[in-house]
Amino acid sequence: MKVSIIVTAHNNGEELERNLPHFFEQDYDDDYEVIVVVEKGEDDTDDALKRLKSKYSQLYSTYVPTSSRYISRKKLAVTLGVKAAKNEWIILTEATCRPLSNHWISAMTAPIREAADTSETADSQYDMVLGYANFDEETSSFKRFLCLQRQQSLFGRSRRWTAYSQECRNLMFRKSMFLEGKGYNGNLKYIGGEYEFLVNKFAKRGNAAIATAPDAWLEEENPTAKQWKNRQLFHLETRRHLRRSFLHRLQVACWQALVHLPYIAILALLVWSIIHSYWLAVGFATVALIGVYGVRAYFANWPNVAFDAKIPVWKLPFYEVFWAWHYLYNIIRYRVADKNSFICHKI
Repeated sequence: MKVSIIVTAHNNGEELERNLPHFFEQDYDDDYEVIVVVEKGEDDTDDALKRLKSKYSQLYSTYVPTSSRYISRKKLAVTLGVKAAKNEWIILTEATCRPLSNHWISAMTAPIREAADTSETADSQYDMVLGYANFDEETSSFKRFLCLQRQQSLFGRSRRWTAYSQECRNLMFRKSMFLEGKGYNGNLKYIGGEYEFLVNKFAKRGNAAIATAPDAWLEEENPTAKQWKNRQLFHLETRRHLRRSFLHRLQVACWQALVHLPYIAILALLVWSIIHSYWLAVGFATVALIGVYGVRAYFANWPNVAFDAKIPVWKLPFYEVFWAWHYLYNIIRYRVADKNSFICHKI
């Protein structure tokens, strides 16, 4: 099963030199190629690619034309990479990401190969594979928690129903599906959402597999404060245009309510008891608060351990509560932001 890996980059010369070699250290039985798509005129990126091409024969590059206007340059970069790819199966990722294992390609393609082996036809029923990625250990534990929780929720949705979206920069899909479905047609004007729109547009019930084995994981470099802010705001803009969003947002809202309600009830009892000097009730409320905290830490630690997120267990209950207020803060920032900054417009 031959694979083409598309890496999009924008002023990422240093990141390419750090991370790209990991893609060429793969222990994979079949041929694969790596295509880096950059914007023309990025001297540092061009220099980095020249040095890397002298070492790796499987490395190719293509460029986004400077004359393109009114469409997302990132989506155009993905489209150019797909068209340049020689193989049917494509893995899309970023210059800031790197595989954690030299069996990454094997792990990402495993669901396709296994499904093909059990299928009566020569091909599997899958059109895409959703992989997992999280930030490196230099990134704050809250950011890693947020990424983990979002992706865990999306994986659960994909297993039970039709895949809704993709949080991580680790996605495999068919070239023919992308081209026959006209790629990003319908959402090219939105600057962000390259992974989200792909999954949301092309997913059907049962056509998206999930690769969660540790060998399939990618690690993303710590984003700057500006990159993190933009990522949150563009996420809010993108989700407005995704199909099947109601159930997913309802599920997240219900989960947040279930997290908050026990704390609210116990704290209300604690305050009331202190005001009225019911010290037995104060003791009961204190024990109940500690118990709820412990239970939440226990259950929240399951995905933390499963995906090796390395988030301190004692922080997890705080992060569960803080998530809602962080989200509210971003909603406010999104509401007051210039909406032209989320779309391609004439400069």
